[in-house]
Amino acid sequence: MSLFRTLQNSPATITIFHNPKLRTLATLYHHLEQAYHHYGESKDLFLVDLMTNKMPTYDQFLTIAQACLKDDTSKTVLRNCFPFMYDLKSIHHEEPRSVTKKLPVGTDLEKMEERLVGIKMFSEKEYAMIYDAYNKAVEEKDIPEEDIFRSPLVVDWDQSLIAGDETTLAAILDKYKK
Repeated sequence: MSLFRTLQNSPATITIFHNPKLRTLATLYHHLEQAYHHYGESKDLFLVDLMTNKMPTYDQFLTIAQACLKDDTSKTVLRNCFPFMYDLKSIHHEEPRSVTKKLPVGTDLEKMEERLVGIKMFSEKEYAMIYDAYNKAVEEKDIPEEDIFRSPLVVDWDQSLIAGDETTLAAILDKYKK
């Protein structure tokens, strides 16, 4: 939990980007909801922010890419959620394409590059087009939105952790059991 939240004595926020049409997502949401009622609500540890038929905004995506990609598991979760990000060259063990991106002042470039290998970074304009295409696919229902963004994506903003299945969600929730 962040120092700011501790000083405020407010709970952390866990966001789930979720599509109710998919049965596996209902199971994951059910586990998150049970955990909230079991040890989240009573201890004021976290709140659940349900984002139904939505994908992360550009700022949320940047936060996830910059703060939450700590290991191969989190990179896999992100790649599974954003199928257009997966660099096909990395399948053949070739060098992934490099992407130029402005980094915040004071960012340790080597650590950032190490975490982002194989993850494509988009400009705000590019991401806006992707975001709009997803929203259009959700509205029109004749375009499979799963080709653009595949939920579930669970983000614990305070711990900088992401999950995409029951195992990775359990790892996030374990932090709140203590």
